Amino acid sequence: MDMTIDAQFQALFHHFPKASEEGIFFERILFALREEERRRARSRAFGGAVMAFAAFAALIPASRELYSAVFSSGFIKYFSLLFSDVGSIGLYWGDFLSALSEAVPVFSVALVFGLFSLLLLGLRFFGKNMFIINSIKVHSHNFSAV
Repeated sequence: MDMTIDAQFQALFHHFPKASEEGIFFERILFALREEERRRARSRAFGGAVMAFAAFAALIPASRELYSAVFSSGFIKYFSLLFSDVGSIGLYWGDFLSALSEAVPVFSVALVFGLFSLLLLGLRFFGKNMFIINSIKVHSHNFSAV
């Protein structure tokens, strides 16, 4: 039981790497950091892909609703007056703009633009994180010697 201070120190800190193993220890840390960054980028890319797919799936019925709302509200009829009777629109431009703005299906337009922006955002997340995944080089090392 009578150990010297040097022997006690070595026994206490025997699990830390020796000076000759510092390079391997540093490589282990870098390897773990790269793997963690790739794992996080994979999960964000998956989330972006799911968001883009869900937005695209919701965009199809929303665009159909916008199409039917535009035709049922009379917006197309008012808008076609712009090209057929320019003289009367020039005289009554205030009334024309008022009628045209009242005929716009605002909710459907806002829904389609919102879903389209979610689609683009999801594609952006997916693309950005796929770039991160492919740009991080991870070399598998055999660290069992330490």
